[in-house]
Amino acid sequence: MRARLNHLRKLLFDRNNYGVTAPSLFTEYEVKLLAAIALLALVLIWALARNRVQEGVLGLALVGGLAVYLSYVKYYCTYKPAMDRWGIRELACSQHPRKEFRVASRDLLISQDEVKFIARQYGVKIVCHISPDNPSVQIYELEKSYQHRILANQFKAEGQFPRKRH
Repeated sequence: MRARLNHLRKLLFDRNNYGVTAPSLFTEYEVKLLAAIALLALVLIWALARNRVQEGVLGLALVGGLAVYLSYVKYYCTYKPAMDRWGIRELACSQHPRKEFRVASRDLLISQDEVKFIARQYGVKIVCHISPDNPSVQIYELEKSYQHRILANQFKAEGQFPRKRH
């Protein structure tokens, strides 16, 4: 939970995360729209308390449905792809400590071409492979890190480790 709160704090306040700029969560238009919806909800609650119950209930149902729809559209059309791009940028950036980016294969909302484009911007190659623990999870790693991990696993399985020369 603490890691998530720190992540949210970085998103809202620290616009720069180890050299990778965080995506903006809300535009000015969205903030104004949320304020208008909140004001409309307050007016409808006041109407519910003062006048007719039926009008207030229908109005609140309409506002609630609109808020749920806008939240869904915001998440799947704007927020989630931006967060996926941000995770890939963190992985590709040499200043960032992130070693891998795990995501469920059904949840990645950016294309493989976009992943390659981001990697090309940073001058690295990103490898995508399936997690050995869970076949529905994809792991994105830098090619250098992936090859190093594969070699380490091979040496570990064979029981041979290259010795350091003095």
